[in-house]
Amino acid sequence: IVGTPTFGKNTVQIWNDLPNGGGLRLTTDRWFTPGHNSVAPGGVQPDVVVEAPDDPASEADPQLDRALEIVRGG
Repeated sequence: IVGTPTFGKNTVQIWNDLPNGGGLRLTTDRWFTPGHNSVAPGGVQPDVVVEAPDDPASEADPQLDRALEIVRGG
C-alpha cells in the first residue's frame, strides 16, 4: 500500500431526515480487512508513505507515481 494512513473509521453511515426537522444517523455497514480485522481506530498504515499534493486539483500524483515505480521494479 502506497500513500498516507487512513482515518481509521470503519463504518458506513446514512443520514435520514425526520418529519419533525430532526435527523437519524444509522450505521449500515462496517469495513474489515480480508483477515476480518477492524481498521478502527488506527486506520490502514501504508507500506510506503507518500504524501498527497497539497492542491487536490493538481495534476501531479506522487502516490501513483511511486506505486508505479514499485510495480515496475523500482
